[in-house]
Amino acid sequence: MIPIAHRLHILLRQFTNCLVVSSKLLVKAWTSLLIMLAFPLVAVVLTVQVAGKDMFETSNATSSGCFFLVCACIWGGLFNSVQLIVKQRDTLQADMAAGLYPSMFMLANAIVQLVLCSVQSAILLLCFPWIEAQYGHQPPPYGRIINNTMLEYYVTFLLLFYAADALGLVISTLVKKAETASVITPYILIVQLIFSGLLFPLSGVTDTISYGMESRWGMEALAVTSDINYYPDKVSRQQIKETRKVEEQTRRQQEQAQEQARQAQEQAEQQARQQAQLQSQQAPAPSPATNGTDAQSQQDSKQDAAQDTTVDSFSDKELKDLLGREPAQWERDDTDGNDEAAQCQAASGAAYDGSEDENGERTRDYRGVTGYDKDGRRIEYGSCFNPSSASASYEYTVKHLWQVWGILAGFVVVFLVLADILVHRYKSTKNLGRD
Repeated sequence: MIPIAHRLHILLRQFTNCLVVSSKLLVKAWTSLLIMLAFPLVAVVLTVQVAGKDMFETSNATSSGCFFLVCACIWGGLFNSVQLIVKQRDTLQADMAAGLYPSMFMLANAIVQLVLCSVQSAILLLCFPWIEAQYGHQPPPYGRIINNTMLEYYVTFLLLFYAADALGLVISTLVKKAETASVITPYILIVQLIFSGLLFPLSGVTDTISYGMESRWGMEALAVTSDINYYPDKVSRQQIKETRKVEEQTRRQQEQAQEQARQAQEQAEQQARQQAQLQSQQAPAPSPATNGTDAQSQQDSKQDAAQDTTVDSFSDKELKDLLGREPAQWERDDTDGNDEAAQCQAASGAAYDGSEDENGERTRDYRGVTGYDKDGRRIEYGSCFNPSSASASYEYTVKHLWQVWGILAGFVVVFLVLADILVHRYKSTKNLGRD
């Protein structure tokens, strides 16, 4: 019997040696390493140029962009590890016959692959600032779970990369030649894409099968973070331009009307002042006792007029943005002091916290509420991506994203454990020298 302390020392030493060897092998094959790091950059370029024009503008374009990113994660993860073990098959069999614990070998390689996937996920994030810089389209300001949207995207990318990487390790333990692994990989990717739920509507058996695919859960995770419910469905870029043009014309007309109203009010005030001066010249001089009262009355009148001017200077749209209501619903009822917050909660599902931003507009905590836009209005458009049915109404929640992340993490654990079990087959001396 080997003492436990001695056994732990052996395991730690073997793990350290395997970690150093795996790292050196990855760096030594610098050509393959450069390809692995360049692949997500190529995916960024393709995503921006092909789907970036309308991404974060329409639900279709946003879904297409998410699909590109999911494909990049799955393909990149498979490419990372699909030949990793099969290339070391003979050496690994000899080392295991000499006393190497296969679990230490797998753990060391899993850590090295995790670092590689982390770097690739960070590179893939470049597509979002690139889209913003080139087209002016931004992802949602807040994530569903994490305040930083980029960090939420990063977690999803990392889980997708690592789950595909773990699947590649399983494939690498099953085949006996590196060429066979390279041939199998494209077919694995095709199956993942078919069952992602975006290319074809899934129902019945196909929908059930899709629950075992990383691509389905990757699409759902990106759809939640991208807030696809918020964007209109099937709106062309020309329609968007026309809508913006109409909005700009309306804004200019409102500004012109406000300017005319302001000028008319100034003229009326000037005429009133002139009339008051004429009346004061014709009227007898007031007694000293009434001078103070008249001055105060004039000051109050000016303040009331200024307040009326301030209210009138707001357009209907600005008042609606400030008050959160249609013009016909501007009347307020604050008798108990809590009606305003209650109405915001009832209208949008998002609590009004009583604070205001730098523009003087009320702020609401709308994160985690689905089916409402940032002003608390109910979303009545948007395809709401649903892998089960292209036409079904589907809303994402914070709980749903947690579940998706948990499922992707489960894929990672299952594939790593399965790969470890398959590697233990090499320990048998009967496998030595076999092709």
